[in-house]
Amino acid sequence: MLLEKERAQIVEIGKKLVETGLVTLSWGNLSIRDEASNLIAISPSGVDYTTLKKEDVVIIDIEGNVVEGNLNPSSETPMHLYIYKNRKDALSIIHTHSTYATAIGVADEEIPLVIGELANALGGNVRTTNYAAEGSIELGVEVVKAMEDRAGALMKNHGVVTIGRTLKDAFFNAMVVENAAKIYFIAKCLGKYTTISDEEAKKLHEEFLKGYKYTI
Repeated sequence: MLLEKERAQIVEIGKKLVETGLVTLSWGNLSIRDEASNLIAISPSGVDYTTLKKEDVVIIDIEGNVVEGNLNPSSETPMHLYIYKNRKDALSIIHTHSTYATAIGVADEEIPLVIGELANALGGNVRTTNYAAEGSIELGVEVVKAMEDRAGALMKNHGVVTIGRTLKDAFFNAMVVENAAKIYFIAKCLGKYTTISDEEAKKLHEEFLKGYKYTI
Protein backbone atom coordinates (compact mmCIF):
# COMPACT_ATOMS: atom_id res chain seq x y z
CA MET A 1 0.00 0.00 0.00
CA LEU A 2 1.51 3.31 -1.10
CA LEU A 3 1.80 6.11 1.50
CA GLU A 4 0.24 3.97 4.21
CA LYS A 5 1.31 6.36 6.98
CA GLU A 6 -0.19 9.33 5.13
CA ARG A 7 -3.44 7.45 4.50
CA ALA A 8 -3.71 6.69 8.21
CA GLN A 9 -3.21 10.36 9.04
CA ILE A 10 -6.01 11.36 6.67
CA VAL A 11 -8.35 8.87 8.35
CA GLU A 12 -7.37 10.18 11.80
CA ILE A 13 -7.71 13.87 11.01
CA GLY A 14 -10.83 13.31 8.92
CA LYS A 15 -12.59 11.99 12.03
CA LYS A 16 -11.33 14.98 14.04
CA LEU A 17 -12.79 17.35 11.45
CA VAL A 18 -16.23 15.85 12.09
CA GLU A 19 -15.76 15.68 15.87
CA THR A 20 -14.82 19.37 16.07
CA GLY A 21 -17.60 20.49 13.73
CA LEU A 22 -15.26 21.78 11.04
CA VAL A 23 -17.03 19.57 8.48
CA THR A 24 -20.22 17.55 8.25
CA LEU A 25 -20.34 13.97 6.92
CA SER A 26 -18.26 13.88 3.70
CA TRP A 27 -17.97 17.63 3.15
CA GLY A 28 -14.55 19.21 2.84
CA ASN A 29 -11.37 17.38 1.89
CA LEU A 30 -7.76 16.87 2.97
CA SER A 31 -4.50 15.74 1.43
CA ILE A 32 -0.81 15.14 2.09
CA ARG A 33 2.04 15.52 -0.42
CA ASP A 34 5.02 13.19 0.01
CA GLU A 35 8.19 15.16 -0.77
CA ALA A 36 10.24 12.12 -1.74
CA SER A 37 7.89 10.72 -4.39
CA ASN A 38 5.77 13.84 -5.03
CA LEU A 39 2.74 11.57 -4.75
CA ILE A 40 -0.35 12.86 -2.97
CA ALA A 41 -2.72 11.03 -0.62
CA ILE A 42 -6.15 12.65 -0.85
CA SER A 43 -9.55 11.94 0.65
CA PRO A 44 -12.04 10.27 -1.71
CA SER A 45 -15.18 11.92 -3.02
CA GLY A 46 -18.41 11.37 -1.11
CA VAL A 47 -17.20 9.14 1.74
CA ASP A 48 -18.32 9.90 5.30
CA TYR A 49 -15.23 10.62 7.45
CA THR A 50 -16.66 8.59 10.32
CA THR A 51 -16.47 5.44 8.16
CA LEU A 52 -13.33 6.31 6.15
CA LYS A 53 -10.65 3.58 5.98
CA LYS A 54 -7.03 3.67 4.81
CA GLU A 55 -7.95 1.70 1.69
CA ASP A 56 -10.46 4.42 0.74
CA VAL A 57 -7.80 7.13 0.52
CA VAL A 58 -6.69 7.75 -3.07
CA ILE A 59 -3.08 8.17 -4.22
CA ILE A 60 -2.57 10.54 -7.16
CA ASP A 61 0.43 12.10 -8.88
CA ILE A 62 1.02 15.85 -9.13
CA GLU A 63 -0.96 15.95 -12.40
CA GLY A 64 -4.00 14.31 -10.81
CA ASN A 65 -3.63 10.84 -12.29
CA VAL A 66 -4.80 8.05 -9.96
CA VAL A 67 -1.82 5.88 -9.00
CA GLU A 68 -3.56 3.69 -6.44
CA GLY A 69 -7.12 3.46 -5.15
CA ASN A 70 -10.56 2.27 -6.23
CA LEU A 71 -12.53 5.43 -5.43
CA ASN A 72 -12.62 8.83 -7.08
CA PRO A 73 -10.36 11.46 -5.53
CA SER A 74 -11.96 14.56 -4.00
CA SER A 75 -13.82 16.83 -6.40
CA GLU A 76 -11.52 19.62 -5.17
CA THR A 77 -8.42 17.82 -6.47
CA PRO A 78 -7.68 20.62 -9.01
CA MET A 79 -7.48 23.16 -6.17
CA HIS A 80 -5.17 20.93 -4.11
CA LEU A 81 -2.86 20.36 -7.06
CA TYR A 82 -2.66 24.06 -7.90
CA ILE A 83 -1.77 24.91 -4.30
CA TYR A 84 0.94 22.22 -4.18
CA LYS A 85 2.44 23.45 -7.45
CA ASN A 86 2.50 27.07 -6.31
CA ARG A 87 3.17 26.78 -2.58
CA LYS A 88 6.18 24.52 -2.22
CA ASP A 89 6.05 24.99 1.55
CA ALA A 90 2.64 23.26 1.63
CA LEU A 91 2.87 19.55 2.37
CA SER A 92 -0.70 19.23 3.64
CA ILE A 93 -4.01 20.88 2.78
CA ILE A 94 -7.36 20.90 4.56
CA HIS A 95 -10.60 22.37 3.21
CA THR A 96 -13.39 22.80 5.77
CA HIS A 97 -16.89 24.24 5.84
CA SER A 98 -16.66 25.58 9.40
CA THR A 99 -19.69 27.74 10.14
CA TYR A 100 -18.39 31.09 11.36
CA ALA A 101 -15.44 31.33 9.00
CA THR A 102 -17.61 30.32 6.04
CA ALA A 103 -20.19 32.96 7.03
CA ILE A 104 -17.50 35.65 6.99
CA GLY A 105 -16.50 34.50 3.51
CA VAL A 106 -20.14 34.69 2.42
CA ALA A 107 -20.20 38.28 3.69
CA ASP A 108 -17.08 38.89 1.55
CA GLU A 109 -15.11 40.07 4.58
CA GLU A 110 -11.77 39.02 6.00
CA ILE A 111 -10.95 37.88 9.52
CA PRO A 112 -8.84 40.73 10.90
CA LEU A 113 -6.06 40.27 13.43
CA VAL A 114 -8.34 40.07 16.46
CA ILE A 115 -6.31 37.42 18.32
CA GLY A 116 -2.63 36.60 18.54
CA GLU A 117 -3.17 33.01 17.39
CA LEU A 118 -3.89 34.26 13.88
CA ALA A 119 -0.52 35.98 13.79
CA ASN A 120 1.18 32.97 15.37
CA ALA A 121 -0.01 30.24 13.05
CA LEU A 122 -1.54 31.88 9.98
CA GLY A 123 0.90 34.77 9.64
CA GLY A 124 -1.76 37.49 9.81
CA ASN A 125 -5.33 38.29 8.86
CA VAL A 126 -7.31 35.74 6.83
CA ARG A 127 -8.38 37.07 3.43
CA THR A 128 -11.37 36.04 1.33
CA THR A 129 -10.92 34.98 -2.30
CA ASN A 130 -12.79 36.21 -5.32
CA TYR A 131 -15.57 33.81 -6.21
CA ALA A 132 -14.63 30.76 -8.28
CA ALA A 133 -16.58 27.59 -9.03
CA GLU A 134 -16.14 24.58 -6.77
CA GLY A 135 -13.88 21.90 -8.21
CA SER A 136 -12.15 24.28 -10.63
CA ILE A 137 -8.52 25.18 -11.18
CA GLU A 138 -9.66 28.80 -10.97
CA LEU A 139 -10.56 28.22 -7.33
CA GLY A 140 -6.98 27.12 -6.68
CA VAL A 141 -5.72 30.27 -8.41
CA GLU A 142 -7.87 32.50 -6.22
CA VAL A 143 -6.88 30.62 -3.04
CA VAL A 144 -3.17 30.97 -3.76
CA LYS A 145 -3.63 34.72 -4.34
CA ALA A 146 -5.54 35.22 -1.10
CA MET A 147 -3.14 33.00 0.82
CA GLU A 148 0.00 34.98 -0.07
CA ASP A 149 2.26 35.04 3.03
CA ARG A 150 -0.46 33.21 4.92
CA ALA A 151 -1.27 29.62 5.88
CA GLY A 152 -4.98 29.91 5.12
CA ALA A 153 -7.75 31.71 3.28
CA LEU A 154 -11.54 31.95 3.13
CA MET A 155 -13.21 30.92 -0.11
CA LYS A 156 -16.07 33.22 -1.03
CA ASN A 157 -19.42 31.39 -0.68
CA HIS A 158 -17.62 28.12 -0.03
CA GLY A 159 -15.46 27.52 3.04
CA VAL A 160 -11.91 27.57 4.37
CA VAL A 161 -8.52 26.29 3.18
CA THR A 162 -5.48 25.89 5.42
CA ILE A 163 -2.03 24.48 4.71
CA GLY A 164 0.81 23.14 6.84
CA ARG A 165 4.04 21.18 6.86
CA THR A 166 2.03 18.34 8.37
CA LEU A 167 -1.66 17.48 8.39
CA LYS A 168 -1.77 18.20 12.12
CA ASP A 169 -0.43 21.70 11.41
CA ALA A 170 -3.11 22.28 8.76
CA PHE A 171 -5.77 21.01 11.21
CA PHE A 172 -4.43 23.31 13.94
CA ASN A 173 -4.62 26.23 11.52
CA ALA A 174 -8.21 25.36 10.58
CA MET A 175 -9.17 25.37 14.26
CA VAL A 176 -7.48 28.74 14.77
CA VAL A 177 -9.34 30.24 11.81
CA GLU A 178 -12.74 29.09 13.08
CA ASN A 179 -12.03 30.25 16.63
CA ALA A 180 -10.91 33.68 15.39
CA ALA A 181 -14.01 33.90 13.19
CA LYS A 182 -16.27 33.27 16.20
CA ILE A 183 -14.47 35.90 18.28
CA TYR A 184 -14.63 38.44 15.44
CA PHE A 185 -18.34 37.77 14.92
CA ILE A 186 -19.16 38.16 18.62
CA ALA A 187 -17.08 41.34 18.92
CA LYS A 188 -18.90 42.82 15.92
CA CYS A 189 -22.23 41.98 17.57
CA LEU A 190 -21.01 43.87 20.66
CA GLY A 191 -20.49 46.88 18.42
CA LYS A 192 -16.73 47.16 18.16
CA TYR A 193 -13.49 45.24 17.91
CA THR A 194 -9.78 45.94 18.16
CA THR A 195 -6.88 44.42 16.22
CA ILE A 196 -3.21 43.62 16.75
CA SER A 197 -0.72 45.82 14.90
CA ASP A 198 1.19 44.45 11.90
CA GLU A 199 4.45 45.05 13.77
CA GLU A 200 3.29 42.99 16.75
CA ALA A 201 1.87 40.32 14.43
CA LYS A 202 5.22 39.91 12.71
CA LYS A 203 6.95 39.51 16.07
CA LEU A 204 4.40 36.94 17.25
CA HIS A 205 4.69 34.95 14.06
CA GLU A 206 8.49 34.85 14.16
CA GLU A 207 8.45 33.72 17.79
CA PHE A 208 5.88 31.05 17.00
CA LEU A 209 7.92 29.66 14.11
CA LYS A 210 11.04 29.57 16.26
CA GLY A 211 9.36 28.02 19.28
CA TYR A 212 7.23 25.47 17.45
CA LYS A 213 9.71 24.69 14.64
CA TYR A 214 6.84 25.12 12.21
CA THR A 215 6.85 26.97 8.91
CA ILE A 216 3.95 27.89 6.65
